[in-house]
Amino acid sequence: VNEGILKADISLLEKQNSKPVTGGYKKGDETTISSEPGCTYYIYSITKYGSSGSIGMVTLSKSAPVVLPEMHDGRIKEYENKSILIGDYDFYVRKVFDNGKDIAANIKVTKNTALIEDLELKKGDYIWMGENLYQIENIAAAFRDKVKDPNGNYEWNPGYITFKVVQEYLPNR
Repeated sequence: VNEGILKADISLLEKQNSKPVTGGYKKGDETTISSEPGCTYYIYSITKYGSSGSIGMVTLSKSAPVVLPEMHDGRIKEYENKSILIGDYDFYVRKVFDNGKDIAANIKVTKNTALIEDLELKKGDYIWMGENLYQIENIAAAFRDKVKDPNGNYEWNPGYITFKVVQEYLPNR
């Protein structure tokens, strides 16, 4: 991730036994994979789901991708027992809890109901969700209001997690 743009290293061989040409490609870039006619493609999507160690995927296409509008504030706030759906992937915030050191969140990542990854995340951790890398900005456990509502009751508020889009990230190599 560089200046908020997700990039992928793709190695291309100019000739069969040549040294690879490697570059940081972003969505919408063109790449030619052979000197044969018709071998120019667009980087249609770059996606990665789950933890930093998960494997990403690059999709090539003959047609240019549709670029989605940017998020308004670069944040997603999701509550306990709710899901974030991105493509075929479901990021279910199962629970927010105190793990003894921090407030943490258990997130189950599934694709078409099959479990992909079971994560325990705390503030500052990273998670890939499709074309964006997010950092956990805040996690709050469930709590009761300190002031009564108009009916004289203390309202119960569910736990939540706030994800913030990462603008710059260079992983350790």
